Amino acid sequence: MQSQEPRSSDRLEQEILRRIGQAANSGQSQEAIRLSGLLAQWQNAKSERERRKVEIESELNTPSLDTNKIPVTPVPTVSPVQFGIAQAQSSNRGSSRALGEQVRQDWLRDRLRQGYFLRQVRGKVLYQTRSNRMMGVPAARELPPRLNKWFLGLPDEHIDVAALLCLSADGQLFDFILPPDVVKNTWDKLSRSAEQVKINVKRERNSFYLIVPGGGNLLLDPFGSKYDALS
Repeated sequence: MQSQEPRSSDRLEQEILRRIGQAANSGQSQEAIRLSGLLAQWQNAKSERERRKVEIESELNTPSLDTNKIPVTPVPTVSPVQFGIAQAQSSNRGSSRALGEQVRQDWLRDRLRQGYFLRQVRGKVLYQTRSNRMMGVPAARELPPRLNKWFLGLPDEHIDVAALLCLSADGQLFDFILPPDVVKNTWDKLSRSAEQVKINVKRERNSFYLIVPGGGNLLLDPFGSKYDALS
């Protein structure tokens, strides 16, 4: 029975991909988004299973130095997929700026495949949606020693939608799409420097926050991979 599991897993993933393609080709963007979420959940479950397998094999092959010591079970962390957050491949090659541009282009390509129209307006971070909304797409990478923090920036001009792309040190991509009403209520409160708006994101206890000077930080979790504002 175990020998059949990998083939069954592959068939399930192929079926999800097939249905995503059908939905995208027929213009069913919401269905494509739903299916993409299922695919991300399935891929994350497989990655987690492989990670635990490696951990267990390592523990199995490592003799205990104290036979009376009770093993401590690691506390499970919240999976990014619980927020509907996409997964990205990690990469240590090239500069952080080049990696940020790669992450942004990959993210934009995925949205186009889902049926969203995004036209580059100027620079590398400003785009226009089908409904003529101006969208900023900044990207940043988590770097030691400043873990759990991302420092993003956008030109200090009118923005309707902000898609914040935060790449973790282990290669997970956290994307938060702030709709027009949220941008309107927070944009003027953010700090400025050299004609750039400073967008600082932090993670605390598996939750993400946009740091708003003066207090009232914005919880970002509800905006994880919420692409409705891209229409």
